[in-house]
Parts: sequence; structure tokens; C-alpha cells
Amino acid sequence: MVEGADLRMRESTEIAVIGAGIAGLATAVALQRVGVPVRVYEQARALGEVGAGVALSRNSVAFFEDHGLGEPFHELGSTVERGMVTYRADGSLIHAPGYSGGRSQHRADLIEILRRGLRPGTVELGAKLLSIDQDEDGVTLVFADGGRRRALAAIGADGIHSASRAAVVEAGPPTFSGMMAYRGLVPADRLSGWPLDEARLFIGRDRHFLVFPVRRSTLLNFVGFVPADEEVRESWSAEGDVSALAVEFAAWGPEVRDFIARIEHTWRWGLYDREPLDAWADGRVALVGDAAHAMLPHAAQGANQSFEDALALATLLEGRPLEQLRSALREYDLARRARGSYVQLYARRLGLIWDGHDAQLAGRTDLAERADVDRWIHGHDVRATARRARETGERVDLPNGAPV
Repeated sequence: MVEGADLRMRESTEIAVIGAGIAGLATAVALQRVGVPVRVYEQARALGEVGAGVALSRNSVAFFEDHGLGEPFHELGSTVERGMVTYRADGSLIHAPGYSGGRSQHRADLIEILRRGLRPGTVELGAKLLSIDQDEDGVTLVFADGGRRRALAAIGADGIHSASRAAVVEAGPPTFSGMMAYRGLVPADRLSGWPLDEARLFIGRDRHFLVFPVRRSTLLNFVGFVPADEEVRESWSAEGDVSALAVEFAAWGPEVRDFIARIEHTWRWGLYDREPLDAWADGRVALVGDAAHAMLPHAAQGANQSFEDALALATLLEGRPLEQLRSALREYDLARRARGSYVQLYARRLGLIWDGHDAQLAGRTDLAERADVDRWIHGHDVRATARRARETGERVDLPNGAPV
């Protein structure tokens, strides 16, 4: 980081994005596309993430196509033609949707594709944010090495443990779900006959096992969800024990046991989310991605909601004069917060269903039908919603009934 700068420095004309994960890079790509100057600050010394898979729905696919990144996105990804097919623990079929479930990608590939969409020099590495202070003219970013930066506004994309969040809202600690996940990748050629045109979800009491293809279907991404007796550190890269994973699913059918037998390495991941926040924007600071809506993975919407955040921000900031910056961020909150918060709670609901705890939902008359919620999630027009928030000051429509 450049040694630095005091508060008398020339006011920046850039918007600062804090974090260079999927949410931060997507936001930077979208803003640059509509002519908004952006600088991304990332605490890590290098871009890239531990290998894992990401399932992407319609809005995410459209994001890459609309931002000139469609070719590498489709070339590196996998098509899940049959969608997510659900099985019992013994391998017997529960449900096959019979329609395309979208695309799936290796997380590291997504990071690289998004990086290609940025102008050179956009990302500053080794910049760990401590705090954001705002005034009438802009924001001051304070970093761990003592450096400071000025910006017109700040977009916090720094994850579930966000330092940016404190500039917007007071929030408690992350909520531990009582579950953990083993995840990783297996070369597809190790599993003769395993279908590469579907995501496969095996569900049983207190645990479930998910597999879907990534990287041109040469790799199979797996996630084994199991109970955790103690809080497990939220991480994408804590080492896991394959033999412990095998014990968790030892009584399951041959498909799952045979798959686990082919695993050579796994990471362990504690499952945390957050309660919905009371605000996603305040003044010149707004939140995107897990900083705004950290959620459990059961709805496969964490990354997808981040792409929607980026599209909404770009739609609202495009062509706006500087004096309307705060208004645009307020409109972003209106366009996105209710929807993102709903999806957070819906992901919790799906976790109960997948792990055989439907009884906790029994008797509820205020639950929207899953099929209705799924259609609403995947059919959402994020740009139209952002424009409506600007024109009317109304929040996004929600499906009837509570998600949990």
C-alpha cells in the first residue's frame, strides 16, 4: 500500500470496493461497465480462492453475457441440463425436475473471469481495512498498515466478518447453524458412469450430500453436510479428514459411499449465516455480498444474490450526478434488502427440509410454497426492480408468506 495520505489529499473521484471476492469483483466490473471509476482494496496478497464449486442461476449467467465475459464463462463452466435431481440416502429417486438448472463453475475460475473484466491496476492487494469514516464530501478508508485513502463512497464486499458493516449498521456475531460441511473436488474420470448433466442431492436424516460438475465437467464438486457438536471455524480452507467424512455417510447407499471412496482431499467448513440486517446502506457506504446477506448454502444463492447486488448498484449509479450518490445508495437498499433478507431465511428453511426436519415447519400456515419461492428467486428482474425503486421509492415485491 502506498504510504500515506492524509485528509488534505485531493478528493478522489473513485468509488472504493472493499474485498476482491466474487461480490467485490462483480461490483467493480458492473460499475466500470457503466462508467463509474472504481478502486478495489483486498487484504490478501494474491487473488484466487481454494477450489470449490458455485451453482449459478439465470441472473448470474446474464451478468457475464452482458459484461462481455460470456465466452470464458461458458467455455470454463458446466451446464446442468437436468437441474438438481433429488435422491434418498439409499439412492432411490425422489424428484427429477426435467429442466435446465443453469450453470456451475469452479470458484477460482469465476474469480479469474471477473478479474479479466477489470481495467489493469483496479485491484490493490495487501490492503486490510480497519474502518470507514464518512463526511459530507466522501469517505476515508483506514487500513491496518496505517495508510488512508479517500473515495466518493465505499461498497463493503468483505464477507461475513465484514469490517465495512460497522459503517452502516450495528450487527451481532454470525449465527452458527449447528452444521458443518466437507467440500472439495474429484476428477470426473475417477467415477465411471457418474452423470455429468445433473446436480445430485442425496438427503437423509440430519445430513445431505450434494454433487455437481464444474470446469467443463472434468471435475465433480461435492459438499457433505453433517451435524457439528461444536462451533467450527467458518472457513473455505480448514483441512478436513476424508475418513471422518466416510464415517458420517457409512450407512448410506452405494452411490454416496462409492463417491466418498474416490475423494483424496477435503476441506471443512463451518456453516454460519447472519440475521437479516436493518440496513444495507447509510450515507456514502453500502454493503454487497456476504457483508450484506451472509446466508447458508442450501438455496445455492450466496453468489447469485451477489451478482444481483452488483447489477442493482450499476443500474442505480449509471449516469447519476455526484449529488445524487447518497440517493442512489438509498435506492439500492430499497431494491435489494428485502429480497436478500428473504433469501437468507429461505436458505435456512431448505436446510431443515434437506436434513429431514420438516416437522419443525409443520402446521405453519404462513409459508409460501417452495415452488412459488423458487420461481420468484430465479425469475427476478433485478434491473427493473432497481429502476422501480428509483422511480417510486418502493421496495421489491416479496412472495406471499414467510420463508421460514
